[in-house]
Amino acid sequence: MSNWRRGCRSFWSTIPDAELLDVAERGRLSDPAVLEHQVRRMLDDPRADTLVGNFAGQWLQLRNVETVRPDPLIFPFDEALRQSFFTETTLFVSSIFREDRSLLDLFSADYTFLNQRLAEHYGIPRIYGSQFRRVTLTDVNRRGLLGQGSVLAVTSYPNRTSVVQRGKWVLEALLGTPPPPPPPDVPELKAALHGKALSMREQMSCIEATRFAPPVTRAWTRSASPWKITTVSGAGAPPTRPAPSTPPESCPTAPSSAGRPG
Repeated sequence: MSNWRRGCRSFWSTIPDAELLDVAERGRLSDPAVLEHQVRRMLDDPRADTLVGNFAGQWLQLRNVETVRPDPLIFPFDEALRQSFFTETTLFVSSIFREDRSLLDLFSADYTFLNQRLAEHYGIPRIYGSQFRRVTLTDVNRRGLLGQGSVLAVTSYPNRTSVVQRGKWVLEALLGTPPPPPPPDVPELKAALHGKALSMREQMSCIEATRFAPPVTRAWTRSASPWKITTVSGAGAPPTRPAPSTPPESCPTAPSSAGRPG
């Protein structure tokens, strides 16, 4: 199969159209200007949505949004919200492609795409109707992929965040450096010296394995709940940032952070 036919399948997941066949048969795709024009034309075509969906679904693991099952006693969640999660990220990644924006905008862009259901979930007012539209963000925590419900959902447990899962996702999806496998025969995390179970924040301070996670993971987990940008009570409540955690005195294995980067 020729390179231009492969390219067409990559962009549209289908056969070339008449225009692309014509310029290819005349050998004009070797002209950089003609090639750039055809690439931009194909990206502007609605058929390029297939490229975005497949790319984001595999790279960002968005396909896992279909399988997340948040605890209904803690988080208000329905199928409309699930689909809105996926649509928001797909439209966002599509805008990066089609507007030829910087790769860094994937993580820092000050806009996203919302409908009423998703806006209410995020606590963003004055968005009405089921149609998605581009919205400028005022909360810096919401910017980019790391603030979107789809990514937060696929890196969380049904009832809480997970620094381990989010660290693994950052290493695999963003940095291309999967973490090493866990050592064999690792025992369960011990309870605190006073006999009570440690909170999740205290456990996170105690788990030595999190040393492999990049610093962004710890900051991301502190600021983001599984389904919103911060842990709040009820849909649409104003976001609140928890205080930074410190290793508790009762932690039996809390490692010293002295001299450790990040």
